[in-house]
Amino acid sequence: MKKEIYTFMIMSYAGKPTRTFSISRFSLIAILVSIMLIFTSSATLATIKIWGSYKKQVRETRNVLEKYETLRNDFKRLQVELLGIKESCQGFKNVLGVEMELNTDKNKVSESEPLGKGGPDESDITLDDLIAPDGITAELKQDMNFTMREALSLRSDIDGLLRSANSKLAKLSTIPSICPVWLGIGDDYVISSYFGMRASPFTGLPEFHQGMDIPAPLGTPVIATADGTVIAIGQGGNIGNYIIIRHNDEYTTVYGHLYSTANGIYAGKKVKRYDIIGYVGSTGRSTGNHLHYEVRKSGQRINPSDFILP
Repeated sequence: MKKEIYTFMIMSYAGKPTRTFSISRFSLIAILVSIMLIFTSSATLATIKIWGSYKKQVRETRNVLEKYETLRNDFKRLQVELLGIKESCQGFKNVLGVEMELNTDKNKVSESEPLGKGGPDESDITLDDLIAPDGITAELKQDMNFTMREALSLRSDIDGLLRSANSKLAKLSTIPSICPVWLGIGDDYVISSYFGMRASPFTGLPEFHQGMDIPAPLGTPVIATADGTVIAIGQGGNIGNYIIIRHNDEYTTVYGHLYSTANGIYAGKKVKRYDIIGYVGSTGRSTGNHLHYEVRKSGQRINPSDFILP
C-alpha cells in the first residue's frame, strides 16, 4: 500500500526562497496525538494541584472554625461564671449593707436573655467562607474585648467590696458580741441573775439589776468582748474590783467583782476582742464567785444578753 505523503510549503514575502518539507500521514497523526497528550497531561496535573490546594484549605479552614467554636463556647461559659461571681458579690453587698453600682456596658447582653448557641453546618460553608474567615475572627476579638471589660468591671466591684467589708468588719470589731467569761470547748455560760427587775440576793426586796451575773470558778479568765481601750481600773464598794473598756463612740463595757486584773492591763491600754483582762472573783458586795457584766450604749445601760452571740 502506497504511503500518503503531505508536503508543506513555507513561503516568505521578504524574497527568501520557498521552503518545503514532506511528512507522512502516520507521522503527522503521531505528532498531533503527542501534542494533545502533553496538553491534556499538563491540564490534568494543574487541576489536581488546584484541587489538592482547595481540599487542604477546606480542612484548615474547618479546623479554624472548630477552634473558633470551641473558644466561643469557652467565652460563653466564662461569661456565665462572671455573672455568677457578680451575683455572689451582690449577695455579700446585701449582707454587709453596701450600696454600690455595678459597672455596666451598654453593649452587655441582658442577663435574662439566653446565651446564643450554634455554628455552621458543613452545608452552610461556602467557598467565600473558606477563603476569607476574617469575619469570625473579628467577632471572636469583639467577644474577648467584651469579656475583658466584664472582668475589669468585676475586679473593680470586688476591690470596692473588700474595702467596704474591711470597713464594716472594723466597725463590728468594736461592738460587744461574745461571752466575757473564758469557756472551755463545748461549755456554755450560765446566768445567775439577768438584766432587769429581780429580788435582791441580800434583802429579798425588788430591785433593778443593771447588768448580768455569770458564775464561774475563782480565777477563770475574763476577756474583752470587743476591741477598745481600757479607760478605768478601780475598786468600788458594791462592784468590787472592776475594769471599764470604751469600744467606740457608742459602746462601753464594765467587768466587776474581779479577783484581779491581768498583767499588762492598765488605763489607756488598747485591747482586742478575746484578750484576757482579768480573772473572776467575789470582791465587793457578792455572794460567790461570778462576773458582773454591763453593756452601756451612749451612757445608758442595756441588756447584755442582746450582745452575746450564740
